[in-house]
Amino acid sequence: MTSDARQECVALVKVGPGLTWNPSDIGTAFLASAQGKEWLVSALHVPIKDNPHDDWARWPKRAGLELDSPKRKGKKFPLFKAGTSTPNFVYFKTKDGVVGDFMAFELPHIGITQRLRSRLRVFNLEVPENPPLKVGDTVHVFGYPIPEQILTSAAHTILQLATPTNPLQTERKVLEGFSGGPVLTDHGELVGMAIGNTEDEKHGNIIARATLLELLKAGVKP
Repeated sequence: MTSDARQECVALVKVGPGLTWNPSDIGTAFLASAQGKEWLVSALHVPIKDNPHDDWARWPKRAGLELDSPKRKGKKFPLFKAGTSTPNFVYFKTKDGVVGDFMAFELPHIGITQRLRSRLRVFNLEVPENPPLKVGDTVHVFGYPIPEQILTSAAHTILQLATPTNPLQTERKVLEGFSGGPVLTDHGELVGMAIGNTEDEKHGNIIARATLLELLKAGVKP
């Protein structure tokens, strides 16, 4: 990847009722723009370390956000509106009531908008991939693998393109801690977001860029 493509593009997300975390209580997030707004995007399972669900009583009330910097100062923010069980984020449910592995916070809800904008790249979801992704292409998953929690990129090869019912698939598994992280081409173009692995744990699953935009448009709004 070029040096421009490797500039900071992700943030460390930590979760927990008291925000005193075990090394496994982390995930990754990134900034995206769509519909005239800017969003912090991540995988829905990151704050709960469980399969995606909307049993809000089982969720932590707050999350934490850190930038990858020498000072590594974090910021706490609420996952729900004050005194309610109404999420502060966009999420997605199918017609069958299945909750998708996607969440997006509009930046003003986070409370550190200026700092995020000054440090992180913002990927425009409404700009199509150029050139289009192909099977065999090399992509780079960004995130904070456990237990190091250091911003890292891992090269993967596209094994299967996205379909209306299936995510992008890579030739090897995505390591824990990369969930919610952006996936980029060699030239720094956003491909999608890492969400985990296939059931047999052999291949990585990535929500495609175009699908992220669809989920954001069709999702349940705060």
